[in-house]
Amino acid sequence: MKNHLLSLTAPTLAEAGCLTYDLYQSPEKKNEFMRYEVWRNDEALELHKMMPHLKASFELRRQQGWTTEITRWKRVKP
Repeated sequence: MKNHLLSLTAPTLAEAGCLTYDLYQSPEKKNEFMRYEVWRNDEALELHKMMPHLKASFELRRQQGWTTEITRWKRVKP
């Protein structure tokens, strides 16, 4: 799983609207990962969702029975 998730980094960082695409691994649960992403705007994120490498990744995750949870956050500034 880790190698697969890492393989998404280069093509995603090459996308025009991708500002940050970091992968984190739980030190206690080696099969748990978290991806921290920052996109230039909502349009860039929507384009990312249509990319073949991402669609293929979600299909592989579905086939393998991997659980994926996605939450969106907005930065709070003073």
